Amino acid sequence: MSIAASHSRVSTSATVKREYDIPAGGLSSLTENQSIGALETIADVEFPADFKMVNIGDQLGVSAEEAVEYLLKRVGESVEVGEEIASRQRGLGRIMVKSPIKGRIARVEKGMVLVEGETEQTDILAIAPGVTVIVEPRRSVVVETTGVIIQAAWGTGKNIWGTLKVLDEIGKAATPDAERFTIDHRGAIIVIGSPATGALMRAAANVGVKALICSSVRASLIPRLPEEVPLVVTQGFGEAPMDQQLLTLLNTYNGREAAVDMKIQSNWRDIRPEIIIPVASQSMTEHVELRPYFEVGHKVRVLQAPYLGEIGTVTALVDEPQELASGLWSPGAEVEIPAVGTAFVAFANMEQLD
Repeated sequence: MSIAASHSRVSTSATVKREYDIPAGGLSSLTENQSIGALETIADVEFPADFKMVNIGDQLGVSAEEAVEYLLKRVGESVEVGEEIASRQRGLGRIMVKSPIKGRIARVEKGMVLVEGETEQTDILAIAPGVTVIVEPRRSVVVETTGVIIQAAWGTGKNIWGTLKVLDEIGKAATPDAERFTIDHRGAIIVIGSPATGALMRAAANVGVKALICSSVRASLIPRLPEEVPLVVTQGFGEAPMDQQLLTLLNTYNGREAAVDMKIQSNWRDIRPEIIIPVASQSMTEHVELRPYFEVGHKVRVLQAPYLGEIGTVTALVDEPQELASGLWSPGAEVEIPAVGTAFVAFANMEQLD
């Protein structure tokens, strides 16, 4: 079942496929229909850290043809940083050419030496557990996961896997920011139903919270967010509380393992971060009945300038994020405002009246 809670999109029973691209130099040893856990290796990738071209002819003061005679290292041989790769006697002194990096001599041509840096080993890790459905060992691997998928409004930071700990419940007063976290929250993905504040984020960083899922955040706070705590916003920018149905759903899975997939890409406006809670298909919470928080025809009040306090009617829900006056991008709705006409309003900047 799919719903739209404010502008978070939720599927309580979904099967999603994640494609992991394998760069050049990478190789996957997985096979199709193989189960894989979160943070397990999808592929091993080995690539050179750096390449440096050294003009030994110029440095030795000889022609390109003569330069090869002064080489101390041959193609394929390893070198250390600062190690001599060529030298030439000149009068009572000696001219030395040293390697700028640790690695090996990859090529020698026309007085030039190409030094290839040491290869680095890195692993591509699965964001969430699942089953491989397509494996192309040197190109990509597709993993299928079944569970609850919550497409949030915005996020920043790295991908995370950990235990969900929900601090807020419907009808329960929130604890003040400074008292929110304890040592028990270290290494957990924390969910709160209220907006993130500067004090809250600093406290999360001090305790060692792995990631924070909140309702909203002020745009002015974004440049000051601590980098060590990934942040996921479900409603948008401003000070909106979390949709009650969404908070209820997250409480249902309190204590379960979950993934935060930031969907890291160059064009971040096109894809929203996701919260993935893996659940076996036979144990899905089919009883959860959620409805859209905003619908066409709803009466709403605008909470932010330039239409602060105006009351209008939602005429259309806009799927693609739009640029706000702050320069940020946010999903929202077209709202018919009597004194203005039709205007785009971010979901986080309006409240439902009926």
